[in-house]
Amino acid sequence: MKKRFIWIILLMPILFVVTTCIIKTYAAYIESQYEYEDYGDGVCITKYLGTDESVSIPKKLGGKEVVKIGDHAFFDMSFITSLIIPENVLEIGSGAFAYCSGITDITIPVDIKYDGHSTGTAIIDNYHPEYYEAATFYGCSGIKNIIYTPGETGIMPNRVIYDYDGTIDDSEEYDCQYTLENQHLTFVDARIERVEFKEGVQNIGDYAFEYAGYYNDTTMEVILSDTVTRIGKYAFCWDYNM
Repeated sequence: MKKRFIWIILLMPILFVVTTCIIKTYAAYIESQYEYEDYGDGVCITKYLGTDESVSIPKKLGGKEVVKIGDHAFFDMSFITSLIIPENVLEIGSGAFAYCSGITDITIPVDIKYDGHSTGTAIIDNYHPEYYEAATFYGCSGIKNIIYTPGETGIMPNRVIYDYDGTIDDSEEYDCQYTLENQHLTFVDARIERVEFKEGVQNIGDYAFEYAGYYNDTTMEVILSDTVTRIGKYAFCWDYNM
């Protein structure tokens, strides 16, 4: 019994070091209408505390750049009608704007990461909650107008298509089922009416707006800047009213 006690005492410093390495915590702060965490090089918004209909994400909080909008930070805030995300925001977390059904207008960097993914863009899909409920813009079917700013690179990554068995489908014609692994869709089942790509945007990714205007009763307007040099394959496929 005595030996076992001695071994426990000897192991305690090691366990402390291991636990410290695994668990990483960030200090939480509140400024203006935002709750945020300090990541050191930047901050992450963890919750919106305001009630404004028009939300413009601040470039800085606590004197540091806002680099991320955290998981569910604006979850179910249906009173929001317009959203502006500055170019220094690099990532949006899982379900960050899910069920913000009142949003009609978005300004967002073209190369932003969604839920940590460097490829593809956000998801809107109101028919498959078992797949997408954690998606960044799930249930935001009211979005009509999108303005893309260049962000850091000006390049919208290509969307990834998955086949029924979960493997990537590289074929020209595909019959795909969108699974939980596929966090790379753009505004599926939305009714986008206007998309504008600002000066500095260079690339529109493959499959980027497929079906984005499929259900539109009106024309889907696309405005390209002179800096756009590539429109990916099937980027506006099935958008009949474009």
